[in-house]
Amino acid sequence: MLLLAAGGLTAANAVRGPTLDAVEYSGANLVARDGQRVILRTDQALADNAAEGLRTEPEAEVDAQVDGSSIVLRFAQALRYDTDYRITLPTVRGAFTTAESVIEFEVSTPDTDVYSLVRDPDGDDELRRQGLGAGSEGSVVFASPRIQEYARLRSLIAVATLDDEDRSGLSVVGTRGEDPFEVGLPDVGNIESLQGVGDVLGFAFTAATPGAVNDALYVMNLADGSGVVNPVLGADGAPLQVLDWRFVPGTSSIVAQTYDQSLYLVDPLGETPTSPLGQHAELRGFIPGTATLIVADPDRGTLIDLTSGDVTTLELPEETETVGTTPGELVVIDDSLRYAQEFTSPQTTSAGTTFDAVVAVTDAEGTRVVFETATPASRIGRLCPSPNGQYLAIETISPESLTDGYPGLPAASAITTVFVDLDTGEATRSVVGFLPGWCR
Repeated sequence: MLLLAAGGLTAANAVRGPTLDAVEYSGANLVARDGQRVILRTDQALADNAAEGLRTEPEAEVDAQVDGSSIVLRFAQALRYDTDYRITLPTVRGAFTTAESVIEFEVSTPDTDVYSLVRDPDGDDELRRQGLGAGSEGSVVFASPRIQEYARLRSLIAVATLDDEDRSGLSVVGTRGEDPFEVGLPDVGNIESLQGVGDVLGFAFTAATPGAVNDALYVMNLADGSGVVNPVLGADGAPLQVLDWRFVPGTSSIVAQTYDQSLYLVDPLGETPTSPLGQHAELRGFIPGTATLIVADPDRGTLIDLTSGDVTTLELPEETETVGTTPGELVVIDDSLRYAQEFTSPQTTSAGTTFDAVVAVTDAEGTRVVFETATPASRIGRLCPSPNGQYLAIETISPESLTDGYPGLPAASAITTVFVDLDTGEATRSVVGFLPGWCR
C-alpha cells in the first residue's frame, strides 16, 4: 500500500507544475537598501529557466536566480514605501517534468515613520512622529525644555537635550514614547553630531574640563546592556577627534574625518583594523541605499564604494534647463546619480527685492522643478532624500523666522518640512519642525 501511494504521488508531480509553498522577505529591508532579496520556496526542484518572463507591477528592476526548489529575487533598487508589488512568473517549470505553472504573489512594503523636531520658545520642545501614508496621525515621542537633536536606532530614539547652562544630556526612548532612560556621559560637556544605526549610538563629545579632548568620538552599543559609552580609538590608540563622521548604512562601521581632513574607515567595536580612505576637504555622506561614500574637494567630487573599494570621479548628469540664478545645496538621491538642488532667483519690485526659491531634480532624462516656496521671501533649508530615493524632505523657512540661538544645531523659529514624492512631483505631506530622520 505504501509503495502504491508513493507511486501515485510521483505521477501527480509529473503532470502538475510547481506550486508556491512560501515567500520570505523583510519589508523593512526592501525599502531601506538596494539589492535586497525575496525568496520563493516551491514544492519541487525547478528548471534553470523557471523564472523566465518574470514581471512586476508596479515595475521594478529585479534579477531572478533559480536555486534548487527556490527562486531568489534580488531588487536592484530599494522599493517604494507602502506599496503592494504584484509579481508574476508565467512559466515556472519543474526540473524533471514538462509541466509548468503560473505563480503569482504580492510583496507588500511598509509605510515609514518620519520624525521632526519642534522647538517652542514658550513651552517644551517636542520630537514628533508620524507616517507618510494617507490618514497617518502624529504623536509626541519625547518632550523637554530644550532639545538639541536626536537620532533613530532600530527600535529606539536617542535625544540630546540642553540644560540652562547649555550642557548636554542624553536620553533614550522607545519609538512609541515609552519611558525614557538617561545615558551617562563621559563628563560634563557638549554632544554634537548625534547619530544611530541598528543598536549602536554615536556622537562627538567635548568635555567642559579644561584641557579635555575636543570632538572626541564615542559610541554605545545598546544591545550589550552595559549602558556604557566608549571612545572610538584611532590607529595610534588615542581618542579619535572628528570634524565629521557617518555610520556606514546598515552596519556599525564608521567613516570619520579628522582635523587634518584625513578619512578613515573605523570599526568602533574593534573587530577589524582601521583603514585609511585618503584626504578630502568635505565628507558629504552616502548615496541613499548604498555603501558608496561621497566626498568633495575644491576641484571635484569623488565616489568611494566601501563594498568593492572602487574610487571614481563623481560625474553628475548635466542640467537641461536653467531654473534659477544662484545654485544652493545639492544632494545625490540614488545610485543613478539623480540629484536634487536648490536654486534662488532675485525678484525686484517697488517694495524691494525678494528671492524665489525652487528645488529641481536632474537625471538622465533632464531637469524638472519639483518644489517652489509658497511665498517669495520664504527660504529653503536642508534637502534630505529618503533611503529608498522615493521622497525628498525639504525644510522651508518662513520669512518671519529668527534663529533660535541653540548651540551646536541652531534652527529657524518658524520652519516646516515638506515631503515630495519624486516619482510624481507631488508634495504628499508637510509637518511642523525640522531635522527629519533622513538628514544624517
